[in-house]
Amino acid sequence: MGVVERIFAVLFHISASVLVYKAVKEKIITYYIIPIIIHDLIDLVAILYRFEYIKNIFIIELIIGIFSSCFASYVYKLYISFDTDSDLKNAEKSFMLEEKNKTI
Repeated sequence: MGVVERIFAVLFHISASVLVYKAVKEKIITYYIIPIIIHDLIDLVAILYRFEYIKNIFIIELIIGIFSSCFASYVYKLYISFDTDSDLKNAEKSFMLEEKNKTI
């Protein structure tokens, strides 16, 4: 059960990191707040288990898995909409300048 929990935790933390990166890059504070709220909700589920409001560990893992999977899917949709065209164009320009300078 610990391995399953770690997989969902890593999935969540990678997704949160991507969303925070997007928040910094695009200067959108909402994208910074969303991972904090989701993390708090996941911690709330763990607290409910600790105080025995939910007694079945499988239910806890299922809830955490659903939270993490839904969050990862949301972040993936945002990730594929990143503005990478401008980054690629800048990389191509610098590459072309380097090639041009080599030939001169």
